[in-house]
Amino acid sequence: MARLLSLLAISSLAVFVSASAGDAAHHRLARSFGNNHNQAKRHGDVVANSSRKRDVSKRCAAKSSAATSAVQHAAATSAVSTSVAAATSTKAAATTSKAAAATTTKKASATTSSKAAAATTASSSSGSSGNGKVGLAWSNHEADLIPDFTNENVNWIYDWEESLQYGMTTKGLNFIPMLWGWKNADSFKSKVVKGYAEYAAFLNEPDISSQSNIAATDAVSMWKTYMAPLKSQGYKLISAAPATGPKWLQDFKTACSKQGVDCTWDFTAAHIYTTSFDSFKTVATSYHSADFNWAPVMITEYACQDYSGNNNQASSDEIWAFMTNTKNWLNSQDFITAYFYFAPMTSSELESNSLNGLNAMINSDGNSLTDLAKFYIS
Repeated sequence: MARLLSLLAISSLAVFVSASAGDAAHHRLARSFGNNHNQAKRHGDVVANSSRKRDVSKRCAAKSSAATSAVQHAAATSAVSTSVAAATSTKAAATTSKAAAATTTKKASATTSSKAAAATTASSSSGSSGNGKVGLAWSNHEADLIPDFTNENVNWIYDWEESLQYGMTTKGLNFIPMLWGWKNADSFKSKVVKGYAEYAAFLNEPDISSQSNIAATDAVSMWKTYMAPLKSQGYKLISAAPATGPKWLQDFKTACSKQGVDCTWDFTAAHIYTTSFDSFKTVATSYHSADFNWAPVMITEYACQDYSGNNNQASSDEIWAFMTNTKNWLNSQDFITAYFYFAPMTSSELESNSLNGLNAMINSDGNSLTDLAKFYIS
């Protein structure tokens, strides 16, 4: 019973983050697979194709409608809410309110007279210099912007596929090819071979229908076929990244054991969307557990975003406070290996996908970084 309550308590964390990157109501636009990909290696050069126009109709995966997204998250939230009533305290419930989130972030923000001043102040206190934890969850913007996002703090890049798109390779960054789902399984297997990269990531949000949508029991054979062989080729493996908390990963580990398959990974992936810094810390910590062999954690998607269905989005000051607090905390935690803010986009691109445009990391000109982005990589 104690373990059941523990699992219910962990699963309840999804209420406070609605951590789905699932569809048009969330964030990523449709992106096709099977294009002509350029091989992306750690020691390659950046090759910019500045003449290419951005295609905002494609991102990383085909998405369902905003209505579908709302239904999925309402269902997930409702189910977890039932568990919360049985297994959690009022402390967790308190984190759901926007007022609590705003109070937390405002206290931490030490409101500045300008965002530039906030960036300077926060950067000096972040302890982030040269930490190498910052990652880029790259969408469909061309290679010409990657150098602007790159410094000694930035060490990672991925784009939800097995290879980087838009005629570019990375320089000085660890590219993480991803087995997104069945859609790119064949191309993943053919491209991700010995020497291609150092890391490989498993499924993207297998716990919701608008993403890879693969049951934990069915995912075992995928791991055995596509991921496990990479171990002997020197790869470090990253778990699937669920949308609604660690439960899918727990079910996957159980299924692996029952099927006699070694599904040990080196890093646990997490997606976290919330406007509450306290909630962010709680959820991130929940992924670092004995259930997953205390593997280090990669926050492969996160943002100051409300997916509760109430549309209680954060203000600019609250987003800055959230960014400041999360960076400071992530950089101070030894169990956090990497983190990826979602995502390098303009405000209009974010808003067209039901995201808070104040999270924008690219200015409206499409060719320069916002102050928030500059601080993120500082």
